[in-house]
Amino acid sequence: LLSYSEQLDSVRPLVQMLEHRHELLQFEGAMGLTNLLSCSDELRSRAIQGDAWRASRDLLFSDNEQVQRAGIEAMCNLTMAPEILERFADGRCE
Repeated sequence: LLSYSEQLDSVRPLVQMLEHRHELLQFEGAMGLTNLLSCSDELRSRAIQGDAWRASRDLLFSDNEQVQRAGIEAMCNLTMAPEILERFADGRCE
């Protein structure tokens, strides 16, 4: 298990993994991020600031179905964040 500060510190590297050219790293990054995003609003906010929404959305266009699913799971956990809800309410969630 990771301490809370380690969880916060691991958000950025996991988001960066979503943009890696290797599908396995994309998948593992998305699954790790998905697990962290279920922990707290602060972790979700940090991920959103790190552009996790866009990076997760981009995984939906992968040829690998598992990567697509992992991206969807991360996006589902991101929707718990007030920032994402506000974007949907304003019609600007791209």
